[in-house]
Amino acid sequence: MAKTRKPVEGAELETKRVRIVKLHPLVVNEPGETPTLPKTVADKLLEMDYAEEIEE
Repeated sequence: MAKTRKPVEGAELETKRVRIVKLHPLVVNEPGETPTLPKTVADKLLEMDYAEEIEE
């Protein structure tokens, strides 16, 4: 059986807030919503033009 790693206590996940502009098959948010996503996911959606950056 595969061993799973225990989560590191106190580890912070970098996040980014974006506005979804197009429906993506792997993202459950609808266009117009502004979810806070992990930075890597948000950057990929921005790169593929499925989201736009929100100024905070």
